[in-house]
Amino acid sequence: MRVCALFLGALAAGALVAACSSPPSLSAYQTQANTICRTYGQQLRTVYSEVALSSVRGDSQLASALGRDLPTIESGSGQLEGLAQPDNARAVKKAVSNEEAVVGALKTLQSDLQHGDRSGAQHAANTVSEREAPLNLEFNLAGLTSCASGGGG
Repeated sequence: MRVCALFLGALAAGALVAACSSPPSLSAYQTQANTICRTYGQQLRTVYSEVALSSVRGDSQLASALGRDLPTIESGSGQLEGLAQPDNARAVKKAVSNEEAVVGALKTLQSDLQHGDRSGAQHAANTVSEREAPLNLEFNLAGLTSCASGGGG
């Protein structure tokens, strides 16, 4: 009898672990991701604006915005990447992957500005600008409206 109780206890624990490690539903993922994006969305929108206006305002304001906002953006991006993603959610996977690429381009832009590499900075700024609209579309298609630069903040 005791062996049977231990077996049932182990079986229940295994089922609990399996239930806890299963991927979230798309709806649950969207809720979590949108919450994360709301925490760094304003900083991302500010940086996008500064990138767009850098040819008019100059590099110093862009470098200042990156220095101030990029750590928060990186933190939020890391949290988004760390979320368990739902199965068969290609739009989510594509959006998160491309968001990582945009954050990488922002980091390159910051580094190039710090090192006075105007050509590299311009290339990185162009990369960010070119990827912003498609990334926003991907976020919206994935139901991650707070992650899009025009999303709720």
